[in-house]
Amino acid sequence: MNRHNAFTQALRGHAHPFICALDPFKLSVGDIVQRLQYLETHGATAAIIASTDDELYDTTVPSLLTQLRSRVGLRLIEHFRPHPQHGFRRACSANYVLMTTVANSQSPLYAGGDSATFGARERAEGRLIASRALVFGTDQKSAHYVQARYLPDDNAEQLRNYLTAAAHASDVYYLFSRARKLSPDTISAARDILGAEVPIIVSGCIRTPDDLQEAIASGATYVVIGSLLELGDWRQRLTPLLAAGHALRAGG
Repeated sequence: MNRHNAFTQALRGHAHPFICALDPFKLSVGDIVQRLQYLETHGATAAIIASTDDELYDTTVPSLLTQLRSRVGLRLIEHFRPHPQHGFRRACSANYVLMTTVANSQSPLYAGGDSATFGARERAEGRLIASRALVFGTDQKSAHYVQARYLPDDNAEQLRNYLTAAAHASDVYYLFSRARKLSPDTISAARDILGAEVPIIVSGCIRTPDDLQEAIASGATYVVIGSLLELGDWRQRLTPLLAAGHALRAGG
């Protein structure tokens, strides 16, 4: 098994270079099933179930994942923030657990801390995807939940320092910006630092085929798309992205 086995196994057979993330606290079970079934018929093999607003995790997520597993064939990756007392929470019904530490967080729990001790069972079972994230820019939500230090999108030295310190230590690296789309230069710089084989996920403000193509051309392995799935016209918005994603896979 190579270092990136859990991530590559989770995404094996995926027909397009984006992963859809669905928030169980913003969509009903029926809406999530509808979107997952649509994705599955268009070549998706996995989807992320995730939220930052997860105070009701214990009463919602385990039962939701059990329902989803019975109704869709996609591999489900759960991705929720760690709990101060319990560490990374996870439901037994998820296929994979994405456990993310944040390189530029001021919180010991998010920055790494004791998180390495959590998920031993999932790691042994090959279900743990260890992710190292960088949160770019500044926004109230990231500041509140993740306590991220401000990281501009154009500081190559800071980017190198954060990534070089932990290069190749995780299954996948996650570049996230809530406020605006990451620049191609930042994605490209991360790719140069981490090397050609390390998976990189880019997330934040990816809304059009051009956005998708730009991120992949700059070095992203996958991009995450989430908020557009919460819109009433999600199908119309997703269709051109699916076409662009299939074209990129065919061309690659």
